[in-house]
Amino acid sequence: TAISAAMDLRTIDLKPLLPNMKNCDLTIGENGKAILKADNGELHVSRELTASELNRLSATLNNGTLTEEAKQMRVTGML
Repeated sequence: TAISAAMDLRTIDLKPLLPNMKNCDLTIGENGKAILKADNGELHVSRELTASELNRLSATLNNGTLTEEAKQMRVTGML
């Protein structure tokens, strides 16, 4: 899957889900920590996700029954 391929690169571009953002990505560090970064041009957010939050994000991104708008709202809620 695209998620698996992106995980091999250790960075997932979430900007397609959040078109109003200049940048939004999830980076998995060598230490296994997941860092969610977002930039809307005025505000820069960078925060470490807990294992629970990472699981929720993965479930959201892989849920084929959610609309794009629902996915956007859930990802935005994590910021």
